[in-house]
Amino acid sequence: MENLLALLLQARDTAHVHHWKVKSFSKHMALGELYELLTNFADELAEMHMGDLGDSDMMSDIVWDNPTGWDKTNPNEFLAQLHMNLEQLKPTIPQKDWLVNKYEELQGEVARVKYKIDNLL
Repeated sequence: MENLLALLLQARDTAHVHHWKVKSFSKHMALGELYELLTNFADELAEMHMGDLGDSDMMSDIVWDNPTGWDKTNPNEFLAQLHMNLEQLKPTIPQKDWLVNKYEELQGEVARVKYKIDNLL
């Protein structure tokens, strides 16, 4: 979970920078939606996991300086990379139905925003 939470926080910041840089208003809005949903999902997943564990000690294991290598110039490429990273992390999610369901909801929301970024002018 620590890797996932770090990834979501880094993705949120990258999405926010893309949000400021794009010239298309529709992409600007879609990227704004993305960084807000990443913030919300990171918070919800962390609280669900900590509630299950009974403490917040796992937060000390989050690696903040782990470079993601995400594309910082092309939002379409960034979304493709994020989508792929989430798929790769899926097996590391604790296998509790309610946590997996929330994770899959996150994947679906990222895919929806990816669709918008790939198809909007």
